Amino acid sequence: MRNGIIFLPLYSPDLNPIEHFLDWMKNKIRNTAHLFPTLEFAIMAAVNAKRV
Repeated sequence: MRNGIIFLPLYSPDLNPIEHFLDWMKNKIRNTAHLFPTLEFAIMAAVNAKRV
């Protein structure tokens, strides 16, 4: 067995579509969390807003 260094490509969130969704979700929750009694409700509202 041979050991060595494997060079991985640089991380690029622009090339990964899920990163755009997660960024949108994080901002939506951050901006509206104060309107809900729990974080769970804020997350559910953000998910439901994205479905529309």
